[in-house]
Amino acid sequence: KSTDATTADTTADTTADTTADTTPSAPEIAYKVEAGAGFEGFYFQSYSGPFSDPIYREAFSKSIDRDALFAQIYAPFAGDVPMLTCGPIAPGDYCNDSFTDTYDPDGAATLLTDNGWTQDGDGMWVSPDGSVPDVRWMVNTGNTRRESTQAYLIPLLTEAGFSVRADNCEALPCVFETRLPALDYDLAMYINTVAPDPSYLRTYACDQIPLPTNNWSGQNYMGWCNEKASSAIKLANNSLSKDERLKQYDLVQQEFAKDMISIPVFQRVEATGANKNLKGLKLDPNEYFSASADQWELPGKDTVVIGLGQEPASMFSLQE
Repeated sequence: KSTDATTADTTADTTADTTADTTPSAPEIAYKVEAGAGFEGFYFQSYSGPFSDPIYREAFSKSIDRDALFAQIYAPFAGDVPMLTCGPIAPGDYCNDSFTDTYDPDGAATLLTDNGWTQDGDGMWVSPDGSVPDVRWMVNTGNTRRESTQAYLIPLLTEAGFSVRADNCEALPCVFETRLPALDYDLAMYINTVAPDPSYLRTYACDQIPLPTNNWSGQNYMGWCNEKASSAIKLANNSLSKDERLKQYDLVQQEFAKDMISIPVFQRVEATGANKNLKGLKLDPNEYFSASADQWELPGKDTVVIGLGQEPASMFSLQE
């Protein structure tokens, strides 16, 4: 797994939704299905475009019913894995459950109206400067879960007065190598692959926004700049005290939630299968799968064969 909060999920991912139901059975094989290290959510590009306006971004966020979305898209294969309450950060000590249910369509309408927004004859929200924001929602073509999410949500968002259109392209090189690093989107949906320790949050500091000033080298693909959060990230990553790190990362998550810069949804389900006679295998969700490889032993065999799900079109396939 990648240890940074990078856009590692570059594949079509058309089969992962049914992992829990379609895991093959064999008497000598034991399977374990659990929440993995991939965290899916909605990400707003806030450096430019419609979501650079915090009022519009908040109203848009408040118009998405996460509970209904989860029931429609994720519940059929989620099993016992619940909807995320923090992100992009792994559940555990550092997750403070800062993201609660924000669905409030009436509050969204009031927020816009109080800040000079009006609605035209088609019910679309019109900004104080007289324009209707055009929201480009980007996902990787061929990912049926995300395309289904667009098909489900876009009509509901249109009904709420937001002009949203699917603006998709292939995972590689378009989405993950070209458009995300160039901040060439308004709303995106993808998976961040994260580690239990949230030091990777450094990628969300202001100086990590990919711009000419840093030779387009940053990974803050949301273009989010919150100086308070950036300072807390630096303090946390330079501290050896867990209590201090907990305090600072808690602050970062509070700023994430306050700015409504992303909407966490789901921790991807993953399955691991192993021969029941394999000795030394440890399936610890806080460690890499191969962490105990030096202890593996299969009685009567000289070789332990490892099989991995792998999509050849993805440059990240070995990480995935």
